[in-house]
Amino acid sequence: ASAAGEAEEARELLERAVALDHPPALVELARELVTSKRVEVRSRVLRLLRRGAELDYPPAMTALSQALKQSPGDDPPETLPLLRRAAAAGEARALYLLGNRHEYGRGVPKDMGEAIRYYRESASRGDVRALTDMGVLTLEGRAGLPKDPAAAVRLFREAAEQDDVIAISNLASLLDQGIGAQQDYEEAARWLRRGTELGDADCTYGLGMATLDGKGISVDVDEAIRLLKLAGERGSAKAPYALGKIHQHPTLGRTDLAAAAHYYGIGVKINDPKCMNTLANLKLRGVGVPRDPAGAAALLQRGVELDHAPCMHGLGSLYEGGLGVPRDPARAVALYRRAAAKGLASSMVNLALCYENGLGVAKDDREAARLYRRAAEQENPQALVNLALLHLRGAGVLKDPLLAKALAERAAKVGSPNAMLLLGQMAEKKSEPDLAAARVWYSRAREAALRSGDARVGKLAGDALGRLGG
Repeated sequence: ASAAGEAEEARELLERAVALDHPPALVELARELVTSKRVEVRSRVLRLLRRGAELDYPPAMTALSQALKQSPGDDPPETLPLLRRAAAAGEARALYLLGNRHEYGRGVPKDMGEAIRYYRESASRGDVRALTDMGVLTLEGRAGLPKDPAAAVRLFREAAEQDDVIAISNLASLLDQGIGAQQDYEEAARWLRRGTELGDADCTYGLGMATLDGKGISVDVDEAIRLLKLAGERGSAKAPYALGKIHQHPTLGRTDLAAAAHYYGIGVKINDPKCMNTLANLKLRGVGVPRDPAGAAALLQRGVELDHAPCMHGLGSLYEGGLGVPRDPARAVALYRRAAAKGLASSMVNLALCYENGLGVAKDDREAARLYRRAAEQENPQALVNLALLHLRGAGVLKDPLLAKALAERAAKVGSPNAMLLLGQMAEKKSEPDLAAARVWYSRAREAALRSGDARVGKLAGDALGRLGG
């Protein structure tokens, strides 16, 4: 028999069971019809479910409570009593939905304790949404629950085994990070593949990134690109940025800056501020797209409106330099301040420089030092070097050459050519010069500058080596 013939026969059997008032058949047929928008079909769905509820069939009561809603925010008076009747009979989905109402205060008092009670009961009866929500609450230690990543993994796994894609994605993430379970890239990849087979955008994205990075699966850049494109088609907001980075990356063998700009442009259309920031940088440099500082500024402004700190920093830089926008140091300071408040170290440094130089704000070395110190807590190399320079001069801080040296050494450890140059200068200019140490630091500074493309530091270090005969 053909598939169409088998489907027709199954539907005929279902209709016969409905005619006999078989409650599960009433609900099953209603579920088959529920996607239709035709008024007559919707009317039949409601009749089927009402009949099931009249026969005291709890799944019919639950399904009817949801089918009565005309829109997502709709809550007809009949729905809550139906849910309570179904929940009293132990229907797992009704228990979950009542828990959800108590969590958000929809038609009932907001009561997280009561929500947890319903979620627990629903989860114990195997409802996948309840299992997943309890997993999230347990993972984060919310609503008075003890934080228990291992228990969260167990809950996510139980829901994942029932093909709940949110649970699958969460479980894969925990396995990837080794949270609540032993780190297992291969199992994480297997779950991501299952979520991908089920059509989930997040799992498809995750599998694409795992394939790109070779985590639990062989590296395959072409397959990663295919999966990330599929993730984008399925609605992943992260996919365009990842595709852009692949085509911008110099070592993956797929460098195509025009393609990178294209993917970032797709991300811009779905309001991804990371794509706005990156595409703006390409427009500033004329890489992959025509040079367009004004267009870059417009993109960064959109990112600022989305409260994205790197876009605030980038737009602040444009206002500071008058590139693509009128020069406005005060506005630059305001943008740096907003980004710094969000913890962006590079903006703390730029704001400190404004205070140090009296640009757009009154000169204040103490405030500059405070900002450098905050950025230095993130091991920002420029902050470490600039704070070292303040301690060498005693500007806004106590004069302390030993602390200055320690700060510069921290910056040198993270590869800062400026720090290495400063350490060379400090060794050379000591009261008892250490020319051997100076040569070592100048040599390291020149090599680091060559790697990073810092021509200024490279020349200064080279000149110093020439002067010392290094």
